[in-house]
Amino acid sequence: MKQKQSAGGAAALESRALAGEESLGRQLVLMALWGLIGILVPRATVYGGMSPFGVGIAAAVSGPGSVVVYLAAGMGYLLPDGAVFPLRYLAAVAAVASIRWALNGMRKLTDAAFFAPLTAFLATGFTGMSLALMNNPSLTNVLMVAAESLLAGGFAYFVSTAFRITHQPESKTLTAQEQSSVVAVAAVVLMAVSTIQFSGISPGRILSIMLILLLARCGKEQGGAIAGIVLGTAMGLVAPDQMFLAPAYALGGLMAGVFARFGKLASAASFVAVNTIVTFSVTPGLEVVVGFYEVAAASVLYVALPSVLDKRVNALFSHAKDIPAVDGLRRSVVMRMDFAAKAMHEVASTVDSVSKKLAGLSAPDLGSVYRGVSDDVCRVCGLKMFCWEQHFSETMDSFNNLSPLLREKGSIASNDIKGHLARHCSRMDEVASRVNIGYREHLVREGAWRRLAEIRTVATGQFGNMSEMLAEMARDFAVEDKLDPDAAARVTAIC
Repeated sequence: MKQKQSAGGAAALESRALAGEESLGRQLVLMALWGLIGILVPRATVYGGMSPFGVGIAAAVSGPGSVVVYLAAGMGYLLPDGAVFPLRYLAAVAAVASIRWALNGMRKLTDAAFFAPLTAFLATGFTGMSLALMNNPSLTNVLMVAAESLLAGGFAYFVSTAFRITHQPESKTLTAQEQSSVVAVAAVVLMAVSTIQFSGISPGRILSIMLILLLARCGKEQGGAIAGIVLGTAMGLVAPDQMFLAPAYALGGLMAGVFARFGKLASAASFVAVNTIVTFSVTPGLEVVVGFYEVAAASVLYVALPSVLDKRVNALFSHAKDIPAVDGLRRSVVMRMDFAAKAMHEVASTVDSVSKKLAGLSAPDLGSVYRGVSDDVCRVCGLKMFCWEQHFSETMDSFNNLSPLLREKGSIASNDIKGHLARHCSRMDEVASRVNIGYREHLVREGAWRRLAEIRTVATGQFGNMSEMLAEMARDFAVEDKLDPDAAARVTAIC
């Protein structure tokens, strides 16, 4: 037994050690990846030499690997043929690192969604504004610095989202916002790579087109449109003389997503056709011909990609066609159930109020029995005026004294009548007989009334219960079910 326990403990220790080594290896790989991105993104320039992307990535990363990214971004700014004023961006990176270090203990603040964009915006804006005021304080330069600062803040937001995705322990289906963030980071990296050209042909633009086709294949219209818009705009910003690439890539990505369900070849062909139409609508030139060569090369390479890559990327996307479009139907059912519940509640309230009104208006009472005696027996009596008008109270007291006897025995005799009637009435036997007949009829009416009241009570309760049941069902249907997109993606891939 002791040997088994020691063997089990050793196995557990070994498994924990392997998990720790795997986690450490993953952290090192991610650190190297973000370090490489930190070196590359300062190479992406806009507005004739501005490069705010290194400041954005420095503001977005956190944790133990942030120092590596700070150093990598600084090295990227120091490389030749990059930003026009690299020292200014080095100061901005240093400012971001200082702010991060000073607020390191305030995790709630540093983890907020607005912290990274605001830090990048302020660091880029202050350093840029200082340089603009010292050299050429014109309105154009101030607006350029403002636009650059906004670009740095926006890129920091996308990087923070992508950074959080890569540091999650398990892969999951990406939302549209997360897809846009990943594509935006990839777009800036490809902007830096696109500056490398061979006879005018840019490997960065070829990779951009391949990425658009791949995301259109996996994400259909949504993935293709997102990738086309972001990457097209990025390629247009890095090369203003080729701004026609922005609409060409955007529309091409959308159409590639539409035709992606017909296969790789149809998707690539639609992208080539759209780019040909858009690019030849501008003034023909060398850049148009080079762009056509790039699209053709990227399409051929995309078709030659292995299918396993499609499956891996496809697992990150949630497809609208795989999720039944039942949200509108569910809302309609909830609305109808809620309306029916309210209608049932109104019916129950109406029946209850009517029952209460009827109980006070037409409920049977013993007074009707005694009034029947006045109408039948006393109608032909000469003392009617004397008993029912001059001595009404005494006459009714005599009748009311009979009520306990009627409730107790169910009938009365003539000698049970006391008071005014016993002293003055000459038709005691007829009165007693008519009271007994009227009381039996009263019992029948009272029983029927009681049964009607019970039926109304049951109906009110049933309507109320149905109202509560429908309201509860409406609340249950109103709760949105959670979908497991990972399992759905795996089933889709198998099928």
